[in-house]
Amino acid sequence: MGGNKFCLCSIGYEVANPRIVEAIVFSCVPMIIGDHYSLPFSNVLDWRKFWLIITSNKILEIKKVLKAIPERRI
Repeated sequence: MGGNKFCLCSIGYEVANPRIVEAIVFSCVPMIIGDHYSLPFSNVLDWRKFWLIITSNKILEIKKVLKAIPERRI
């Protein structure tokens, strides 16, 4: 993960995913591919500030989506 700006965090059956924490520890923006992912503590945390969700219909455009994110947002 070291040196990457974005880290793919696979989603599973549990909300608590250790990959999310690992990505944040390595100063990497956690990224998942999914359409309906319920984020914990959404009433307290603004996940949009440190999390990236790519919808399944954008899978083939991941490179384009990531390049379109301004450096100041990363």
